[in-house]
Amino acid sequence: MHRLMPRGWSGLERGTPCGPPKKKMTIRLDAEVLDWYRSLGCGYQRRINQVLRTYMLGVLSKYIEQPGDRDWRDRPI
Repeated sequence: MHRLMPRGWSGLERGTPCGPPKKKMTIRLDAEVLDWYRSLGCGYQRRINQVLRTYMLGVLSKYIEQPGDRDWRDRPI
């Protein structure tokens, strides 16, 4: 009998972490910021996302409060 999947692949999806869905977009970053993240190696986009998520959660939890943290109607986030 022929195997359709290589040995060890059965159940592989159960060990794969599943995060929030991602959307593709274009973002402009300062060259030195992008160069620094890229210098950290593989996964630099994930790291940038983690930094942005941490900031977002800090603002939403009111742990971080700055005058610029307002929505487009100038309401506190």
